Amino acid sequence: MSHDDEPIIPEAVRRLTSYGVEIRTTDDIKSFKKIIPAVRAFPDAFIVTADDDVYYGPHWLEDLTLASSGRMGLIVCYQAREIQRDDQGKLQPYEQWPYLSEPRDSATAFPVGRGGILYPPGALSSEIADEAAFLELCPQADDVWLYWMGRRAGSTYRKIQQSEGLWDWPGSQKTALFRENLLASMNDRQIDAVAQRYGYPDF
Repeated sequence: MSHDDEPIIPEAVRRLTSYGVEIRTTDDIKSFKKIIPAVRAFPDAFIVTADDDVYYGPHWLEDLTLASSGRMGLIVCYQAREIQRDDQGKLQPYEQWPYLSEPRDSATAFPVGRGGILYPPGALSSEIADEAAFLELCPQADDVWLYWMGRRAGSTYRKIQQSEGLWDWPGSQKTALFRENLLASMNDRQIDAVAQRYGYPDF
């Protein structure tokens, strides 16, 4: 969370620090506030991201780690879309990328952060922390940036089966980022910006 958000941390969350939970704040780098500070602070660690507006069951982290098996270069996720291209090889609009319903390993599986994603050390390009670049190209689409950085590092993706459901916290979706990204077609604009800078990934 950003430094400005620290005063509004609920007391119930603050009490978790007595159980070993560490709360860190960072500059307001929009949707990148989770992954970028973690990669900078723990470059040799396995890092798992999760959305704070979702309730996760007791086995979701175990499922991610078991599916990873410590394999380098394999990014594991619960939810993913399948990247679609037209006959000329151009990317189709994001809305036309269907959600994957079955587990699979694929370079064209595009992880969606809502379900939780596990990143092994080195699975993302060293360019991941280029703050000027991601704030210019895709400030509201960290999933886009992370996918491109994974492919630039040669990583592939594993979509796994959920052993339990995911539930949105009541009222949390009224201002959810997906509304702006999807309904306003901001994802397509940000995907195009990243592709123009770094090229299309090698599928």
